[in-house]
Amino acid sequence: MTKAVRIVLFIMVVSLSGPAADAQAPAPQPPSGPQIIQVDARFQHAVAGQAVFVIEGEVRTLSVPAEAKSLQARLQAYQPGDWLILDVAQDGDTLILQEATAGTIDVTRWHRVGVLLGVALGLLLFLSALFRGNPFAVLIGEDGRYSSSKFQVAVWFFVLIVTYLAALWLRWKQGGAEFIGGVNIPENLLLLSGISAFTFAAAKGITTAKVDVARQSGDTRVKAEVKPEERKLLANLVSNDQGRPDLGDTQMLIIMLVAVGTYFAEAFKFLGAMPLLHTVMLPDVDTTILATFGLGQGAYLTKKYAGRVGEA
Repeated sequence: MTKAVRIVLFIMVVSLSGPAADAQAPAPQPPSGPQIIQVDARFQHAVAGQAVFVIEGEVRTLSVPAEAKSLQARLQAYQPGDWLILDVAQDGDTLILQEATAGTIDVTRWHRVGVLLGVALGLLLFLSALFRGNPFAVLIGEDGRYSSSKFQVAVWFFVLIVTYLAALWLRWKQGGAEFIGGVNIPENLLLLSGISAFTFAAAKGITTAKVDVARQSGDTRVKAEVKPEERKLLANLVSNDQGRPDLGDTQMLIIMLVAVGTYFAEAFKFLGAMPLLHTVMLPDVDTTILATFGLGQGAYLTKKYAGRVGEA
């Protein structure tokens, strides 16, 4: 076989095999089912089987699947103007809502730190002006010592109000004037705040009643006022009126600091990604913290009530 014949046969084989190879290549398949897209939207209202949103400046009505009971319930809880992130399926000309979650205000760590420090400093300056340069004057009891009951209610209120004001500021700064306000307090946090305030009021009442009775009876154990130079914050918070270490005061201080630290950590995380809704909840405290806090406050009040005047 000559060289020319071999070349001709090779060309014929290649020509015949080309179409066969092409025929074996799988044809591209169109995507099956409706395509899911994600969009930002402003919620307007929801009715049976439908929800209305403003998407890119246009009012759009989306179908809500009848079997999506959880989604329907969440839509009923949203308010007009809430910023949501939607998962939408398009089936022909029909837009079907698959999921709706709240959009969030993303705040960097250092931005949160700056806002919290700014609010805290502003409150301290206000208290300094109110109490003639000594913002800690609110913590001093009638005997001139730092009061444990005043300290715990003041610290808890300070952390709570700083968190609240920081949330208001960030919502207004990031979301606009329409998102000012609407920051609510959850149940456990409200209970804990109430327990703290009750402890302060009850301790004040117990001490005042005991001192009045002791003075009327001529009891010499009525606690005398200490001098300012003898006033020490930590020592006063963990000792009784005689300056001796006190288990009840120490226990209440430790539990209070744990509760405050835990809540502040949760609040810091919350401020980093706040839902852009007209009504939001501050982070709650868990039932363990609530129960432990209540027990600590109860033990402190029991000690105050059962102890002798001038010593408890």
